[in-house]
Amino acid sequence: MKGDSMALTTVTGTRSSALSMSGSDVLTITETGSFVGTANPLVSLGATTGAGAVIDNSGTLQTTGARAIRLTATGSSLELTNRAGAAITSQGDVINVQQNNATGTLVVSNDGTISSTGVNSNNGQAIDFNNVTAGSVTVTNHATGVLRAADSDAVRPGNGATIHNYGLIDGRNYQTNSGADGIDFQDNASGTVHNNAGATITGGRHGINHSEVEGNTAASVSLTNWGTVEGRNGSGFGSDNAGVVENHGLIVGRVDSIAGVANGDGDGVDIDHIGTVRNWGTIEGAGAKGVGSDGLPNTSQGVAIGGGTVENHAGAQIISLGDGILVDNSSAGAAFAATTIGNEGLIRGDAGHGIRLVGTWADTLTNAGTIQGGNRTAVDMGGGDDRVVLTGGQLLGLLDGGAGADTLDLSAETAALAVDLGAGSVAGTGWLSSIAQVEAVLTGSGRDTLAGGTGGDTLDGGAGADSMAGGAGDDTYVVEDAGDRVAELAGGGTDTVRAGVNHILRGEVENLVLTGAARLGAGNALDNHLQASDLGVLLRGLEGSDTLAGGAGDDALNGGSGADSMAGGAGNDAYVVDDVADLVTETAGQGNDLVQAFIDCTLGAELERLQLMGSGDLSGTGNALDNLLRGNTGGNLLLGLAGADAINGLEGDDTVAGGAGADTLTGGAGRDLFLFGDATEGRDRIMDFTSGLDQIGLSAAGFGIDSLVLSQGAAQGKAAQLVYVQATGALLWDADGTGSGAAAVLATLAARPALTAADVVLA
Repeated sequence: MKGDSMALTTVTGTRSSALSMSGSDVLTITETGSFVGTANPLVSLGATTGAGAVIDNSGTLQTTGARAIRLTATGSSLELTNRAGAAITSQGDVINVQQNNATGTLVVSNDGTISSTGVNSNNGQAIDFNNVTAGSVTVTNHATGVLRAADSDAVRPGNGATIHNYGLIDGRNYQTNSGADGIDFQDNASGTVHNNAGATITGGRHGINHSEVEGNTAASVSLTNWGTVEGRNGSGFGSDNAGVVENHGLIVGRVDSIAGVANGDGDGVDIDHIGTVRNWGTIEGAGAKGVGSDGLPNTSQGVAIGGGTVENHAGAQIISLGDGILVDNSSAGAAFAATTIGNEGLIRGDAGHGIRLVGTWADTLTNAGTIQGGNRTAVDMGGGDDRVVLTGGQLLGLLDGGAGADTLDLSAETAALAVDLGAGSVAGTGWLSSIAQVEAVLTGSGRDTLAGGTGGDTLDGGAGADSMAGGAGDDTYVVEDAGDRVAELAGGGTDTVRAGVNHILRGEVENLVLTGAARLGAGNALDNHLQASDLGVLLRGLEGSDTLAGGAGDDALNGGSGADSMAGGAGNDAYVVDDVADLVTETAGQGNDLVQAFIDCTLGAELERLQLMGSGDLSGTGNALDNLLRGNTGGNLLLGLAGADAINGLEGDDTVAGGAGADTLTGGAGRDLFLFGDATEGRDRIMDFTSGLDQIGLSAAGFGIDSLVLSQGAAQGKAAQLVYVQATGALLWDADGTGSGAAAVLATLAARPALTAADVVLA
């Protein structure tokens, strides 16, 4: 029967003739109905309208031909209900979509049996929606439901399909056929499977399969499992692409002894590219034989993955006859991305590794459970700078960091540990006992003893008073306790201490980096490199030609004896200079900085302040900035140069010259000379001039004179002269007396003392 919009067909007895449906047609087969024929297809569905066609079967729908139900039009929609006790069977595909279906909606609800019984060339699927590219597909197989194929995939759901299984989905192999999966997404981009408690998905090859999608790195199928997913001669869950698996039940890959089938790879979960596996149940690789498509021997893994995330939670297990977990590109090459593995349960490889990673990614393993390798290697991290964090549990076998700079983190262990990276031994904990190719170790709060190997190791004792000896190589020590002890011998490489507490370098350690709350760092007799934190610290180089580097805070840098190089960085820094070869470096905008000099000193660029130290007769010279120069108790020569400088000679008989700019000059105690190089160095302010004790000096060459005249109040005659106006304290230079040139203020004497001719001199 056929209708243009809606036709109702009800089978209550026997029917054998084929049926064509379209529009919104409805086919109902009652419990007494038997729709059995030979046509291919027995029911064909053309173009549909509205919500689509409906097939509701409570009896039998069967054809001895290839297909029982076939959708022949693009974009058709169908709601199929197969009730408990009902059966839909055919030799080939039981339900098939012939055309590209990009818009239709397909809903299958099964409480009965949908079964393809054909084998060899007559085989087919229970459900074949593989031509669905963008439509909507939902398949629900209830607790009494069976979706089965005798010699092929049970279900090919198409792109984007969602499958809810509460019953049995079974794809079987017949004789030498080894390609039958429970569910096969083939090369479609995505799909979702929910396998519920008590449900089973099983395949003669894989339980669930997703073939490679060329050029689509985002292609991915996801599985949430509370029941059983089984591959009888392959993986429980296998994807040539990405994938997401959440397991609370059993996922297992086995190997069948099928006559004529030489190859099988029984992984629990096999995701060739980047994936996510979260396990609260059991994932098992139960066997492998022969070779794979790449010609390499098949091996069994609990989880094989190309990178991503694996979580094995408390009470869960990932086990295999080969490796528990293998991370590679599925052909023994490097994985596609870094991998993070967390374990609180059991990961075991009976004949292989507990965990093995291939490639140079920076991978991370965190373990609080048990990891065991039957080949005596619990974990092989492969190349790359990897990190292994142990918070409990145990590694039964070797931890091999592989190539790269690898770190073992034992900071959660409170017992006193003895770790020897060179000997590959760990004592004091039950978490592990043997290691190889580990370059850095971090321990916990105990009084630990750490020893390095022949390479450049990092030793971090954590809290507690620890003893650390790096041995040969360029080693790094992390010091977090004032009681930590670092031991190095001569010739043991160039070593570094990273200290979170105040620290003085001992013995043969060259470098110090302050971190955290540390405020003091000091070197030793070697040529040290000292690096401040950003808090504002004191760095002291002691002996040697040292390099001191400040941070963002207000640092004090003292290179000690030797030719030292100092750079304070940001902040208002202070430098001690005591060697003519000391070098101080600052850049613009890095604070207001002070040099404390025990020798003659000229401020470098971007340094603002100079303090001469000790009692020697030293000279101090500024730069183009507005400098503050201060003398000591000796007789100093202080030269401001450019800028508006503030100069104070303090004690001693000092010579003070502001240079260019409007300077503030203080001689301090003693007989001081205020020196002017030429008439352009005017408008200075002299703060403490004492007539008869201090003097003002003019450079004969700079002013172009060979004698000096001081006039009071106003110029006298037409000769070059100094004019002093006591009422204002102004000291003027008049280059031609009462001639045409105007007098210019050279300096202002703040105390407005009386001046005599003896108070001014040529210098």
